[in-house]
Amino acid sequence: MSILYQLLKPVVTTAVHIFYKKIEIANRERLNEAVPTLIVSNHTNAFLDALVVQMFAKPQIYSIARGDMFKKPFIRKVLSALRIIPIYRKGEADEMMKMNEVTFERCVDLLGQGQSIIMYPEGDCVTEKRLRKLKKGAARIALRTEAKNNFDLNLRMLQVGLNYSAAKNFRSNLFINIGEPVYLKEYQEQYAQDPVKAINAFTQHIESEMRTLVVDIHQHSNDRLYEDVLALYKPTTKSLQDDYKINRQIADSINRLHNNNHERLKEFKHRLRDYHEALDKLQIPHRLFIRKNVEQLNFAAAAQNIFAVGLGMPLHLLSIAFNYLPYRFAYNTADTKVKQVHFHASVNFVIGMFGWIGYYLFQLLIIALFIKSNPITLAFALFIPASGLYSLRFYSFMKKTYACWNLFSLAQNNKEMIEVLLLHRQQLVREWEEIMEL
Repeated sequence: MSILYQLLKPVVTTAVHIFYKKIEIANRERLNEAVPTLIVSNHTNAFLDALVVQMFAKPQIYSIARGDMFKKPFIRKVLSALRIIPIYRKGEADEMMKMNEVTFERCVDLLGQGQSIIMYPEGDCVTEKRLRKLKKGAARIALRTEAKNNFDLNLRMLQVGLNYSAAKNFRSNLFINIGEPVYLKEYQEQYAQDPVKAINAFTQHIESEMRTLVVDIHQHSNDRLYEDVLALYKPTTKSLQDDYKINRQIADSINRLHNNNHERLKEFKHRLRDYHEALDKLQIPHRLFIRKNVEQLNFAAAAQNIFAVGLGMPLHLLSIAFNYLPYRFAYNTADTKVKQVHFHASVNFVIGMFGWIGYYLFQLLIIALFIKSNPITLAFALFIPASGLYSLRFYSFMKKTYACWNLFSLAQNNKEMIEVLLLHRQQLVREWEEIMEL
């Protein structure tokens, strides 16, 4: 295990847990087996996809990354130290494409030595909730490895589904869905007779397995409908796995309706969009707007929460002074400099992580130089990160308090309009439940 990897892993693991509000892994133990494993994953969030898998696996994993990242010598050395292997895509120079054969052979050798590798057979990274058609590279490497070892290596193909609630956003959720291992022994005879057919058949097999691990909306035109239905219908769950099951139900229902009754889908989509636009104009959070919440609103509860915000605000403002600058700089850099949305979260994460560490050490240095008290410096060393974690929770509470107060005010001043919207919501929920039963 490389020294750089050992140094970075605890730092990156901590940063991942801060960047994502909640992370849950199904069948995590399958990542921790020290056996030759080729991990295949969907690819929606650039190099964060590799980080979130590598951070939770006990054996260090080699990973495959875009070859154009290796152009600068220093970057190439760092990536190599982190066990990242380049692969080149169509459209790049011919001499670079020829290097892919070297990459394939290296992967075969590493797997033969009992190592684990993660790769992304979709090819390009795209931030969307669907699995795209898989390329054949993963199947080619896996079958070539087994063939080189007379199909006695017992290589595992492990499928991983990365399900981000909002891939671009800081403090979103991530559910990592790890599937059943797939072995290649049954393809031995077919590979011996016709390697191309065996590679095609195995690629189709792992694609069908991977589709069961991710939310898969077949049509791009239904992406917005999926988000609108989530905001309308989705119940509160106790785990991200339960959350994922509901998300799958919603996506599958949309796919069925698109195929079987497209006109009804269009009508429902327009009515639901009108409802959400009405809520947006009133600045009402969609998932907060249910009859139970409206009926429970009262002045005493709203005033109590506002008072709590007032009490917590001084510490929040102090925390902002110590922690906000790196966050703001990272977000602005990603937002203004990154043209491809699937790189936004990764750039935000890396700049934010190293920026905060640098800013944190700089503040401690200033405190140590001017105050010259070890106990006070130590107190600040503990206070700064603790206050940052406090602010993350406080900010969410503050936003919810504002939303509840706004809804309470609207309910008091526009009772008829609120009732019309609640009835509209009730009709849409009833129709959606009918759609799910089709």
